[in-house]
Amino acid sequence: MNTLDVKLIGDSNFSQYDLLSSINHILESNTLLAMSSLSGLNSYINTAYYAYNSSLELYILTEQSTIHAQNIEQNPSIAVAIWIDSGKYGENLQGLQLFGVCERVSTLKLYDALKHYNNRFPTFAQIIKHPEDFAKGVVKSRLYVLKIEKIKLLDEPAFGRRNYISLTIGK
Repeated sequence: MNTLDVKLIGDSNFSQYDLLSSINHILESNTLLAMSSLSGLNSYINTAYYAYNSSLELYILTEQSTIHAQNIEQNPSIAVAIWIDSGKYGENLQGLQLFGVCERVSTLKLYDALKHYNNRFPTFAQIIKHPEDFAKGVVKSRLYVLKIEKIKLLDEPAFGRRNYISLTIGK
């Protein structure tokens, strides 16, 4: 489990600790996200498994031949949705809408990204153990990093009904 270490900026009356705890809870309660990308005027949505680090960077694994990977090459802007299914329509809603940019993980950061991904998905760690395994062609996929800039947080059990909290990641 990661502990988030980012500064959140917004007009919320809630503490940094409570906001970060909520975000972390939602991220830990899921392994799958929905991500939207753009190519010109055409939007595209995909699902992906994710891991994340304390700086609220999310890592996904995808093949470079996918539509969303091709879109990211042209326009790195992305929107992401992650949610907890409460099991009851319209009650106790919890979720994140994340906005930022996506790019292939650089060679310098590949070891750290792989560490987070493998910790989250031990089965994948049996396939790719070292960054060099990507170059060997063990898998066709590559790791991408989603660098989050803005957040819309909804956590009704923690912050009240329909209290959408808009936040920016501080620099």
